[in-house]
Order: sequence, then structure tokens, then C-alpha cells
Amino acid sequence: VDIDRSVIKIGVLAALSISLATFFGYQFTALLVNLSLDQFLVAVFAAIGWLTLVALQPFLIKSFNIALVIAFLESLAVWFLLRGKFSLFTLLAAGSLFIFLAVAFWRGRSALVDALKIRFFRISHAVIRIALTGVAFFIALYLIGSFNSPSLTISRNTFESFSKSFEPIVAEFIPGFSLEGRVEATLKAFAQSRLSASTPDFLVTEAADNLRKTIASNTGIAIGAQEKVIDALYNISISRLLSLPPTFKILALVALGLLIFASVK
Repeated sequence: VDIDRSVIKIGVLAALSISLATFFGYQFTALLVNLSLDQFLVAVFAAIGWLTLVALQPFLIKSFNIALVIAFLESLAVWFLLRGKFSLFTLLAAGSLFIFLAVAFWRGRSALVDALKIRFFRISHAVIRIALTGVAFFIALYLIGSFNSPSLTISRNTFESFSKSFEPIVAEFIPGFSLEGRVEATLKAFAQSRLSASTPDFLVTEAADNLRKTIASNTGIAIGAQEKVIDALYNISISRLLSLPPTFKILALVALGLLIFASVK
């Protein structure tokens, strides 16, 4: 009962799983280049299709060795399309993905063998939970490695897409706040919200200008009055991240990795 007799069944399942893993790797790489809603949805559906086949593997494959080979080829397919594939973090990410896929199969197969009655959704849920943890861990490790690499950084499109989620929150404190707005107008709105309504306009303008100079002085980044808010935030954030001392930079990257991991999960 523990011998796989249908070579065609296993071959078709392996081919589909590896193909969808390759498709996910391609879409994930494309998402990092162009972080848009359409690209995000394509990457999500690619992950769903791939993980669906991962969930079916314990039901259709009996040999752990065969499952190991398939998990290795799936991880290899995802890794092959990544930028900077030979960096330490990328190799660790691919290795961790392989381990999680192998553990997921073993967990699902063990639950299936021990069960008196096959409970598909309970068993597949256990498989998906571990496999998805592996995917989240893989993405977090790869992105940390990308942010830590001297040749790679956070693209402006990626930074802007993430920042958009905080725009409504900031708008609660700064009336009319917009990432596409000008620095001068945004700082004036902020200063006006902190001053009395009777404050003369020239004093509000002076306070906003002083605030802009203070930010520039503290960050070491020149900020133009007519510069877009998103451009100023991007320049400040990237420059501060790259100029952090090694210890603080590692802590910042670890915190960012945990945030990414939790978001994917």
C-alpha cells in the first residue's frame, strides 16, 4: 500500500506542480519589478494554484522520496527566476522553502495514514498551513536579502504602493494630506492644524519652512518645497536605511522581515 504504482499519475502531478511553481516564481519576480494590483492578483492566483497541488500530493503520492524530489524541483523552479539568486539570503530562502514543502508532505501523509476516515479538508489544511508558512518565510528572507544587498534596494513603485496604505491614516492628522501633494503645502497644512485659526498666513508659512529645514537638517537630505511628498519620503527612508550602522540596520531588516512574514501569512 506504500508503493506508488502509477508512474503516469505521479508524472502528471509532478509536471503540473513544477509548472505552477515556475509560474509563481515568474509572477513573484514580476511583482517586485511592478507592484500593481493586477500583478499582485496574478501572483496570488499563481500561489493558490500551486499550493492546491501541494495539498493534493499526500493523497496521490505515497513515497516520501518521490515527494522530496518534487519539492526540490518546485523550490528550484521558484529560485531559478529570482534576481540575485546566488546571494546568501536567496539560497537560504530557497532552502527553507524546500524544507517546509517536505515537512508539509510528511505531515499530511502521516495524518492520512493514521486516519481511520479520510478527512480531506482537515488534512489539506495541515499541509497548506505548513507550505504557506514556507512560502511566507521564503518571501521574507528573499526580500530581506534584496534590501540588504548593495546592488538592490526598494524600488520607488514598491515604496509608493506600500505607502498608499498609510495615506488615509495620515490624512486624519494632516487635513488634505496626499502623497502626490507638494511638501510646502503639506507642511503648511500640518502647521495650520497645530496653530490657532487666527494665526496670520505668513507665520504659518514661516513655521512650515522652518519645519522643512529642520527635517532636512536632521536627515541630511535636501527637501525642495515643491517636491512631491512621496519623493521626499522615499529619499529620506532609503537614505536612512542605507546609512544606518550595521547593528541597527540588521535590527531594522529583521523587523521588516517579520512584518513581511506576518503580512503574507
